[in-house]
Amino acid sequence: PPPLGEVIERIGMGPAQMRIWTLTGGVWLADGAEMLLISSVTRAVSEEWGLPSWQQGAVVSVVFIGMFVGNMLSGTLGDVFGRRLPILLSYVGVFVFSILSAMTAGPLQLAGIRLVVGVAIGIGQPAIYALNSETTPARWRIPCSVFMMTGFIVGEFWSAALIWYDDSTMENLRWRWLLVMGVIPTASLGMLALRLLPQSPSYLVVNGCREEALQVLESMRDQNGAHGASVAFKTQEAPRDASHARKWLTANQIIWGDKFRFSTLVVLFALFTGNIVVYGTLYAFPQVATDIDFGVSAAAALAIGAVWEALGALVTLAGMYCPRKPMMAWSFFAMFASLVVFTVGVAGIDRPDNGDAAAMFFFAALHGGYLCIKISVNVGFAVTYQYSAEIYPTVARTTGFSASTAGARVGGFVAPLFCEFFQSLTGRHEAYFLFLAAFCAVTAVLILFLPFETFGKSLDSHMDETAPILSKA
Repeated sequence: PPPLGEVIERIGMGPAQMRIWTLTGGVWLADGAEMLLISSVTRAVSEEWGLPSWQQGAVVSVVFIGMFVGNMLSGTLGDVFGRRLPILLSYVGVFVFSILSAMTAGPLQLAGIRLVVGVAIGIGQPAIYALNSETTPARWRIPCSVFMMTGFIVGEFWSAALIWYDDSTMENLRWRWLLVMGVIPTASLGMLALRLLPQSPSYLVVNGCREEALQVLESMRDQNGAHGASVAFKTQEAPRDASHARKWLTANQIIWGDKFRFSTLVVLFALFTGNIVVYGTLYAFPQVATDIDFGVSAAAALAIGAVWEALGALVTLAGMYCPRKPMMAWSFFAMFASLVVFTVGVAGIDRPDNGDAAAMFFFAALHGGYLCIKISVNVGFAVTYQYSAEIYPTVARTTGFSASTAGARVGGFVAPLFCEFFQSLTGRHEAYFLFLAAFCAVTAVLILFLPFETFGKSLDSHMDETAPILSKA
């Protein structure tokens, strides 16, 4: 019989994968919705409670501390107890603590509960990428990543629509109402996931649950209509006497061992850069949109950004045909160039001495840079996330992904703080965007030195490589 990865290829792409993608995409939807909402309502919160600028940034930054903790927990939970558990915990946590956020009576309460919202979001994402990568044929893993990013964009659209409905000028937002309404789509998908989300067959195999794995594969085959495809796979001996502690130790020995250490560090830095750009711009754009003339209302500018992100998701589909490393490198270089162009537009758009030609140039730089930032960020984020879920064996996949994403969450944490720092230092936004551009340039160079290319390769458990490590643990 073939290895499990080939069985997934035989089952093919179809309704089974689309169901899993949809049931897991709600966590990414929550990420996009929650981050845009909390970034957009900071001024309303500040006016209600009289917060200084550093506390405004801290209310957003604590979410990323929570995501860091959640990502780290997801690695252990996902590789020890399976992919399904952390995903369901994520749904429950996002719903409960988002509602509690709207009931807070002061900034400390709000920050504490937003911290737990971050934990809830972070605990699900590594397990989601592991589960989707292990149940999706190789060619369709980039579209899967695009689908997850689309969930993030849908969350932004949902939040932008709520903000637009509440107050298109964003000057008198009902922030408590917005936080409650923002969680409705995530709660709906969470209830469906509780009943319908399967366990990863790869996880079941490496933990000796062959019959359960066959049941999952048979269900996927039937959903896809591939009734003639055999789901029998090569039997691999599961490690005996593998305690939870040993499984955790094994996974960490793999991702920080000689073979994967450099890749782990580079991917961590790339995702750090992706986080600091994605969430840094997500935090800064609502402020920029209210401080300069975009030519549209502030809420409309945010909605336009979500449209450009959707276009970026379509561009990412080129990853079905392009190797991962060049696509990652070019996307980060494009982020660098786009941020520089956008900075030029921000610097010049409101100059009182602009003639018609200069005004048109700065307007084009502002909106062209805005467009390209949103597109390139989505391409780089999606492909790098997918790459980080593909380079590790099954027993370390969630741990490897979570280690990279947890470290990268530091980027999301420091982004609002740096934004407020540069704003207070210079009184303008340009220095902050150039700061982000520098990170993108360094990342593009580092990616060129990655040793592994995962394009077109199936994912197997590789127990022959990891069992000896486990025996020594």
